Amino acid sequence: MSDSALPDPPVSPDIDITGLDGFMLNVQRLFASELWALSTGDEFKAALGLWGRAWQQSPAGSLPDDERVLSAFSGAGSKWKKVRDVALRGFVKCSDGRLYHAVLCEDVRNAAKKREAFKERTKAATEARKSRVAQRGDDVTLTIDDDVTLNVTSVQGQGQLSKKEEQGKALALVPVAASAGSPPAQPMPRPDIVSMADRGAAIVAADPELAAAKAIIAAFDEVQEEVFAERRRPYPASSDLTAARLWLEAGADLELCRWVFSAQAQKMLSAGKEPPKSLNFHNEDIRNAIASPPKRDFPTGISPAEQPRTDPVREKWFGRLENYFKTGLWLPSWGEKPCAPGGIRSERAEYPEDLANELRPTSSRDDKTEAA
Repeated sequence: MSDSALPDPPVSPDIDITGLDGFMLNVQRLFASELWALSTGDEFKAALGLWGRAWQQSPAGSLPDDERVLSAFSGAGSKWKKVRDVALRGFVKCSDGRLYHAVLCEDVRNAAKKREAFKERTKAATEARKSRVAQRGDDVTLTIDDDVTLNVTSVQGQGQLSKKEEQGKALALVPVAASAGSPPAQPMPRPDIVSMADRGAAIVAADPELAAAKAIIAAFDEVQEEVFAERRRPYPASSDLTAARLWLEAGADLELCRWVFSAQAQKMLSAGKEPPKSLNFHNEDIRNAIASPPKRDFPTGISPAEQPRTDPVREKWFGRLENYFKTGLWLPSWGEKPCAPGGIRSERAEYPEDLANELRPTSSRDDKTEAA
């Protein structure tokens, strides 16, 4: 058959689907096909290889009519002649001299249409966004004392502030010209523009409960970093603020929460468990602590009920030392570990010695007394 009698390619040469790595495989259509019913394993493998290669060609959906290339594309190698007829089932030679697969070309056309539609939607959305931005701002020229001309860009309606405005350094009036001999005009700050940090501080100051909840969240992260030697979370869990507020409403406070965080973290570290990811992990622990506040016997003259909330530093060391004497676990970041009974305390030790002596097991204290 001459090339003039061959059909036209089913795919236009200007269709570009570069970057689309795959096509949809209609399994129902595949299982109903003659290829599935008649092919051997080698034949089906070669056919699938040719489909994939054809999808990546230009024009997409086609293959060159070259036996050596087809053999390589199919992965059949020396078996190519044996599997050729079945592997090429569905491919038709067209007037441009290439082999096209009708079903694959249908997917190529559909993919090209969807890509073009996506580009149009993106372009329309971009234009709409630019139009909204243009409507929010306008240029105003203001003259002061007939000597200085200032250009002002004002933000109308609900427009968002610029980055410079958010940093608290944006200027509403920027001098662009001045008369000869006059001193340089000074920028005039806008009093209504404040930094994001200042806004946050104002919100917290106006809501003491929010400040207390944020302090609890910060304490959670501090304990995680201290006990597990973990880097701080990049940001709190979405449920943290709600959990902290509920704890406060139930009667908890910062130091009780810190005590719970520390005690549970020590237990989890001793058991080889991963640190918790959010405050919700401690919901039951906090409820139990509120119902039965922790009472510890500290050798400071302060009542056990008052001690944990009076001196959080000693409470922190209490948890570390108590866990060490029970499990032998001591992190390098805590400094030198407590010395043995009768030993000499290292100058690099940071733990409170009186607290270590109080928490040391009774047998060890007796041994130390006898040694003295």
